[in-house]
Amino acid sequence: MMENDKKISQIWYAHLLQGVWSYLPGIQVLLHYERRWLRFDILAGLSVCAILIPQGMAYGSLAGTEPVSGFYTAMVAMIAYAIFSTSRHMMVGPEAGSAIIAAGIIAPFATRDPLHYAVLMAALALLTGLLLVLAGIVKLGFIRDFLSKPVLVGYMNAIALSMIAGQMGKLLNIKLESSMFFPQVWEMLTRFSETSMPTLVMGASLLGLLFFMRFKFPRVPASLVVVILSIVVTAVFKLDQRGISIVGDIPTGLPSFQIPFISMDDIQLLVPGALTLAVLILSDGLLTAQVYADKNKYSINANQELIAFGINNIASSLFHGFPAAASESRSSVNNEARFVKRNARAA
Repeated sequence: MMENDKKISQIWYAHLLQGVWSYLPGIQVLLHYERRWLRFDILAGLSVCAILIPQGMAYGSLAGTEPVSGFYTAMVAMIAYAIFSTSRHMMVGPEAGSAIIAAGIIAPFATRDPLHYAVLMAALALLTGLLLVLAGIVKLGFIRDFLSKPVLVGYMNAIALSMIAGQMGKLLNIKLESSMFFPQVWEMLTRFSETSMPTLVMGASLLGLLFFMRFKFPRVPASLVVVILSIVVTAVFKLDQRGISIVGDIPTGLPSFQIPFISMDDIQLLVPGALTLAVLILSDGLLTAQVYADKNKYSINANQELIAFGINNIASSLFHGFPAAASESRSSVNNEARFVKRNARAA
C-alpha cells in the first residue's frame, strides 16, 4: 500500500512539474541555446535598444508619466515575456497605442498629484495583466482566428500618424497644446514661426542619415549608428548650450519593487479601461506574433501568448511601469537581425 502511494505521489509530482515547465517555454529555449547565435543576438539586442531608448522616453511622456518609466516598462516586460512566450521574434514593452489609451483612461480619475497618477497607471497595468492571464487560462486564444489583418494594419497606421504628429512638436521644439491628430497638424502649421531652427536642423539631419543608411547600407543597424552618433555629437559639441533641445537628466538606477495599492472605488473605475486595453493588447499581440511566426516558419501557442502578455504587464506594474504591448517597429528590427543570422548560417 505504501509502495503504491509512493508511486502515485511520484506520478503526481511528475505531472505537476511537466505542467509548470510547459508554462516556461523561454527557459526551455535558453537551455538549448547555441553559442554561435550569441554575436548575432548581441547585434539584434543593441539595434532594438537603439530604437527603444528614444521610444521609451517618448511613450513614457505619451502615457503622462515620467520618461524614465518607459525604460522601466521595457526592462521588466521584456524579461517576463521572454520567459513565458512562445514567440521568438516579438518585442514587447512601451508602445504608442497602449500609452495613449492608458493616458486617456487615467486622466479623468487622476488628481494633479503625479504620484497618484503613477500609482493609478501601475494599477491599470496590473488589472490589464490579470485579465490577460485569465484569458489565457480559460483558453481564449482561439480569438486569433477571428482577427483581421486589415484591422491591425489600419490601427497601426492610425497610431503611426498620431505618433508622427506628436513627435513633430519635439522636432520643431514647440510644445503642442492639442492632443488629436488634425488639431496637432493645424497647430504646427499656425505656430511654425516659433520653431527652434537648431533643433529642427539637428533632427532633420539625423532623420536624413537614418533613411540614407537604411537605403544604402541595409545590413548596417542604422538606428543604432544614428543614436550613438547623436549622443557623441551632442556631448562633444555641447549642443544643449547651442539652442538644441534635449531630453535632460534621466534618473539612474533600477526600479524598485512596489505594489500599486488603490481603493476599491478606483478599481471599479479602472476595470472597464483595463478590459479595453486587454482586448487591444490581445488582438495586436496575437496578430503580430503570428505574422513573425509565419514569416519564420514556426508555430506559437496563442493561449500561452495571452499568459505571457499578462505576466509582462503585471511585472511592469510592480516596477513603476505602465501597460505594455507588442511593438511592431522593434519586432521588425529584431526579425531583420535574425534574418542576418539565418544568412550567415547558410553561408
